[in-house]
Amino acid sequence: MGQEADEHFNRGNALAARGLHADAEAAYREALRLEPQDFQAMSNLADCLRQRGRPDEAIALYGAALAVQPGEAQLHANLSAALHAAGRFDDGVASLRRLLEIDPWHAGAHRNLGWLLLALGRFEEGWAEYRWRAHGAAPRLPAPGLPVHLAGGAGIGDTIFFLRFALRLEGPLAAHVDARLVSLLQRSGVFASVVAQESPAAGAIPVGDLPALTGMASAADAPPPLVLAAREDLRAALAAELAALGPAPYRGVVWRAGTRDEGALLKQLPAEMLGAALRGTAGTVLVLQREAEPGEAARFAAALGREAHDLSGTQQDLERLLALLDLLDDYVGVSSSAVHLRAGLGRGCRVLVPMPPEWRWMTAGAASPWFPGSRVYRQAVDGSWRAALEALARELGAQG
Repeated sequence: MGQEADEHFNRGNALAARGLHADAEAAYREALRLEPQDFQAMSNLADCLRQRGRPDEAIALYGAALAVQPGEAQLHANLSAALHAAGRFDDGVASLRRLLEIDPWHAGAHRNLGWLLLALGRFEEGWAEYRWRAHGAAPRLPAPGLPVHLAGGAGIGDTIFFLRFALRLEGPLAAHVDARLVSLLQRSGVFASVVAQESPAAGAIPVGDLPALTGMASAADAPPPLVLAAREDLRAALAAELAALGPAPYRGVVWRAGTRDEGALLKQLPAEMLGAALRGTAGTVLVLQREAEPGEAARFAAALGREAHDLSGTQQDLERLLALLDLLDDYVGVSSSAVHLRAGLGRGCRVLVPMPPEWRWMTAGAASPWFPGSRVYRQAVDGSWRAALEALARELGAQG
């Protein structure tokens, strides 16, 4: 790359790092005007376009970059991500398989391939790839009758989700989990022991490996959620609190979950859009949103057209949250740990699923095999929530 093109390229990198993607796009385009065959400038521009919600343009640029540098593994990884974002899931699988032909030990490609295959319902293939998310040798189950030690997942929701497979194991079960889950799991009656463990116990089997170890091959093999029970004393106290806030039906709402960390899955929609979809519905609305940003709750309430009661503090105590979720007539929002807890109570949710979808919500359809009784509303490939929220509003309005 010549000096002038290099200057524009570096400027684009600096702007992209600051989140100024429109300005970065202009800088990369100028670099490419000067050096049309520079695959790195093509790739960075494609990254920029993907960040700006233009996956189709990004896909074309990644393809052009691969024509120049066909063996570049990261280009294949980025192309797959863009195909995923564009809803071209089978093409995303093919792109990751091409990457693995170049680099068979690319753990990130195996992990992402696992997620895609699971979302497509190709479970046997998907679980084998999913195990690449962790480093080290794959664990083995102990001989039948011997104790089985299980290590909790990356978060509360993951742990609850994967422990549904524990019932397929033989032998006394010992769960090593986040301290917040100990009392809930002790009451489940499934485990011989439940202990708080901040880091994985030596020799314990990660709960995320249980589907592959227990041989899940199809949706028909999906076990029901682990059964949880709320404390009756907390239920009674919270029932009185809810009655003082307003009439039933009681609806809990969450518009964002996950983190903004690089590589993490952030599920969100604008708070005011969710508020508008609930406008005119009967009952009492309860905000369960953790760490709401300044002004978000006010925008939600303004769009809702009436008061929304802040019960987000219940998120700090899982026992209290479980009891509240058991009392709610409805949960409406993105997938969060509350959805996993409510599934354990045998209660459904109305889940707003961003595009591209997390694998547990599959690539299409109004339901998921993992969450019986829950209704799925999907963001469109172009980023629009309009159809999903119109369907939500229509169905809630029909309830009265």
